[in-house]
Amino acid sequence: MRIGRIEIDLDDLQYHLTADELEIVHLYLNGNKEIETIRPLIEIITEGELTLYTKEDFSVSYLYNGCEYNPVSEIQLQEFITSKVIDPSKEVSREYYSNFLYIDGQCIDPTTGKETIDAAFYACLIEFSHHSIMTYYIFKWSPHDYFGIEVEH
Repeated sequence: MRIGRIEIDLDDLQYHLTADELEIVHLYLNGNKEIETIRPLIEIITEGELTLYTKEDFSVSYLYNGCEYNPVSEIQLQEFITSKVIDPSKEVSREYYSNFLYIDGQCIDPTTGKETIDAAFYACLIEFSHHSIMTYYIFKWSPHDYFGIEVEH
């Protein structure tokens, strides 16, 4: 698996957002951490801002189309720390969301319960930290990687 890590500061957005989109961003920045705010926020920032940080041939829609982002469990969080996806030396935020389950080093589709290696699916872990920072950890599993981790910055 390869991991791309992209950090976005919601206080310093580069992409033009509509008034409705900005309202969602401001709801989050003003302390609304409900899932009803988080899910549209992920889609808005992914579609707009994240596009500026990715390669032309990478479709950010793979990160949210048909995906359901949910809070990461403590067990999954420990797996990310053990695998050094999340830096074990830093204070770990409690606000992580993912569009997949990470179990024993494998990407599991939460809907089917089966391992996901689909060309049109990118597993994504999103960390919300420091009030306004969203960090995307974008995973691409390949049968040839043997689930080894390589972080791309």
